Amino acid sequence: MQVIESLQDFFSSKRRRIEKPKMIVIEVPPLMQKGEYADVIAIRHPLESFTKFTNVPWVMGDNMDEAMGYGWGYSGCGPTDFALNILLHFTDHDEAVARAYAIDFREKYLRTMPRDGGRIKKEDVSHFIECMKVTRPDLLEMVRKHLELTRPVA
Repeated sequence: MQVIESLQDFFSSKRRRIEKPKMIVIEVPPLMQKGEYADVIAIRHPLESFTKFTNVPWVMGDNMDEAMGYGWGYSGCGPTDFALNILLHFTDHDEAVARAYAIDFREKYLRTMPRDGGRIKKEDVSHFIECMKVTRPDLLEMVRKHLELTRPVA
């Protein structure tokens, strides 16, 4: 009986020392609707690093591990699919433009984004797309031809 009492004392004293986790309120950005253009927002939960929020809807991706979702702060599958979907949204789902310029967009904006997240101005996204169309029309044309060749015949 003495042992149980001392264990009970031990556990009750431990319980008093444990602090309740702090509640963190995160303002989650609403998803942009088709035809709506706003700054791209990416947020990582400060206590749960795998929990991320963005206002860019997922439409398609070649690389994304759905459990991990979009990513930023490095050059990998998550940032590549995030870039693809940002460009899809801002080009009204022009797959050729999105595929042609996703890697360049990832390297310019997402690879360098802080781990906690960030914001990409909508004007910067639009400017990037227009600049790439002027400086790399060859890449866009090559992707358009590839997509035409790989489309199933109806």
